[in-house]
Amino acid sequence: SAGANDGTLYLTGKSEGGSSVVRSQEVALVAIHPTTGLLDPGFDKPWGTGAGIGRVYRAAAVAPDDSVVLNSEDGVTRAFNPDGTDKWTYSHAGGSTKTYGSPTIGTIGGKTTIFAASTNGVVALQPNATATPDVLWNFSTGFNSENITPAYDPVRNLVYVANTGNGDIIALDATGGGNAAGTQVWSWSPPTPVGVEASPALDANGNVYIGNKDGDFFAISVYDFDTTSTTP
Repeated sequence: SAGANDGTLYLTGKSEGGSSVVRSQEVALVAIHPTTGLLDPGFDKPWGTGAGIGRVYRAAAVAPDDSVVLNSEDGVTRAFNPDGTDKWTYSHAGGSTKTYGSPTIGTIGGKTTIFAASTNGVVALQPNATATPDVLWNFSTGFNSENITPAYDPVRNLVYVANTGNGDIIALDATGGGNAAGTQVWSWSPPTPVGVEASPALDANGNVYIGNKDGDFFAISVYDFDTTSTTP
């Protein structure tokens, strides 16, 4: 779930049968009024053919302007206005691209920026008052992050994602470093390559944490990070 400034709660849904936990039909996104607890009909967004929205596996994110951003299974990142109307849509490259994680929202150069990971890497999007956001950078170098919610460190201006295939942690310049293809700052590989389903997490000091499918849990310190090196 995700909450807006006015207390509105947004719930996403993925139903395998004929109904969801919040409605008698399958829905991808609903909004619950902060005082009445009732569903907002403007945010009753079904998924499937004709509705134009795929199953949503993770929570939505709320931008500073109260627009609601989500990733759907069909490889699309979408934003909706606070009244439930469409704001913008971005389709990730690749015919079979998936986006199971949540989008992450930050501010780059004074502009709201959405970081979204997919089967083909991670992209940074900046809304521009049109139906299609600007692409600040698109880092797609052959790794899969379809299950990942990017972690954003505004102090170091880094975005962290994980390779779901081998567990690598990749730190990217949140600004793109002047490169439309994105700029990798460093990467870290576990002692034994093991896939991950979870996303990287940060503590208040910027240290990175990640778990893998074997039950291992790693803490990566950034205190001794050397900007001349490619590893932390």
